[in-house]
Amino acid sequence: MSSISSSVQKFCASITSFVSQIPLRLHPPTPPSSSQPQSSPPIDIESQLVTTPVENQNQILLQWKNIGMAFCFTSALEISLLTAQVLEKIAVLLVATAVVFTITFPFPLILKCVTWALNAISLIVVLIGQYYCLYCT
Repeated sequence: MSSISSSVQKFCASITSFVSQIPLRLHPPTPPSSSQPQSSPPIDIESQLVTTPVENQNQILLQWKNIGMAFCFTSALEISLLTAQVLEKIAVLLVATAVVFTITFPFPLILKCVTWALNAISLIVVLIGQYYCLYCT
């Protein structure tokens, strides 16, 4: 199970690094300041403003959609991994209960009652521990 969780964590880290590399520009890039006068002709900003804002808005929306998708995907993977870990612990508890049932079958009634009481107390302790592990951290 640890190899799966490390693989998922590496995958989530790669998605996070990919998303962090996406440039998010709300304004057009400014030219670098230089001490030398530029010899190029002046750029007509008004002609660019007519076509580029819609394109820039669409690009920004697409980038935000990509960021949202990456966040939701990694969150879903982490939540499902946590649910898988809880289910694994419950499966171990059920196996232990089956072993206790098998062992105590030939015992007298009083020993069966003591063993099952200890098993029930263990179940309650594990469930309380799982509750605090999931919701209190």
